[in-house]
Amino acid sequence: MYLQMDKNKDHKLNTKEDYQRIAKSTYKAACGYYLIFCRSCDLLVSDYDNQIASIVAFSCELFLKSILYNDSICCRNEHNLFNLYNKLSKQAQKYIKEKHPKSNLNPMLESDSFEINLKEIGHSFRVFRYSYEKEGFACNIIFLLELFITLKNYCDILFNDK
Repeated sequence: MYLQMDKNKDHKLNTKEDYQRIAKSTYKAACGYYLIFCRSCDLLVSDYDNQIASIVAFSCELFLKSILYNDSICCRNEHNLFNLYNKLSKQAQKYIKEKHPKSNLNPMLESDSFEINLKEIGHSFRVFRYSYEKEGFACNIIFLLELFITLKNYCDILFNDK
């Protein structure tokens, strides 16, 4: 017997309850990857840094999607962090941008440096996941890690109030 993973059916997203269910499920999955990162973060400074960074990037995607699903916004086929962020409500965008530490961004460019850096790491999960195919690449890993923690904190507030 063979089981084709791609033949499993997706959850329907017809009602607010459907979106709430998938939002919580996505948040739970993101928290799982967050826990995996916490237990293996020492590998971030090792030969396995790209693998750990791919966990961070994927978690960011899941946290963003959980926020969107919570607002009944379908985002199944979107994986770019910048595009997901732009689908968020203005209130969520403002919170994330304000709470993100931006510790290694130029304060003279504050007005748009957050968005520029987010756009630059938009495809980070795919890039880190297939890093072995690259000759090399540059990434603002500090920005990504701070985004990861900021999104986790926002989602903790969002989902623990329910």
